Amino acid sequence: MDVTFVGTIFGGGTVSQTFTFDGAPLVQQTFNFTGFTNLEKVEWMQDFPYHQFDNIVVSAIPEPTTGLMVGLSLLGAAALRRRK
Repeated sequence: MDVTFVGTIFGGGTVSQTFTFDGAPLVQQTFNFTGFTNLEKVEWMQDFPYHQFDNIVVSAIPEPTTGLMVGLSLLGAAALRRRK
């Protein structure tokens, strides 16, 4: 039994990956995606019997400049506190 996930990339294009389930009922399986970055949405296609997906983890990794801006803001706030 195969399930194909298709991700729509922000700004255009798609990426897809197909996973094969072993068919055992009520057995949890873990799949890792590759190339699924900078996406607007993810959809999947499957045939009967249908599967339930749970514990889907989506993590956003901030750009380095975002971390720098947050750090500078915290330093600025600390400097203002010391002045008062």
